[in-house]
Amino acid sequence: MMRYIDFYYTELGKKILEEESSYIQQYIKGSSMVLSIGCGPGAIEKRICEIDPQLRIICADNSIDMLSESIIKDKVLCDGSRLCFKNSVFDSIIYITSLEFIKNYRDAIKEGVRVLRKKGKLIALLLNQKSKYFKERYSNGYYIRKNLKQFNTQKIEEYISMNFSTKREYFLGIDGYNIFQTNDPELASLYVIKGVKEVDL
Repeated sequence: MMRYIDFYYTELGKKILEEESSYIQQYIKGSSMVLSIGCGPGAIEKRICEIDPQLRIICADNSIDMLSESIIKDKVLCDGSRLCFKNSVFDSIIYITSLEFIKNYRDAIKEGVRVLRKKGKLIALLLNQKSKYFKERYSNGYYIRKNLKQFNTQKIEEYISMNFSTKREYFLGIDGYNIFQTNDPELASLYVIKGVKEVDL
């Protein structure tokens, strides 16, 4: 069985790694302390730090197995809905296809709000469930079928917008081993929510 981290060494995985890392880095540029919630093996976070050495990204995940694969130095075992950090310590928070796998996404967002400084940034990359890429992976992938908790990205976005000024977009078309830029909901693999913190819960 392929480890999660091994995907990023495949032809497609390398392409996705570069596109997502650059995309996220451009949005959080200017931050110094960043928290990635539900980080998995931390491959994208590590690449972001290589692109921008001024960033320090702390990775948080509730899976010992995932953290054991992690290739990033700063990692913490904790649940996304009960973060082990003080209030207002991060400039940006990142969810890379993780919010939809958290049972109580509202608590996770509340915790994100709590640890984020005012005017701090949030970026959430969500699996675009309208896309052909997602539908193929869902039908063929046991992990996604077993662990996906949230099927309504609109509700996630609405809850985020209670504390953030937000904008959304589709990102990263994937067709076989080819990746491309697109805003087409049927082709883009990701639905992205970007926000700037305005108020506290």
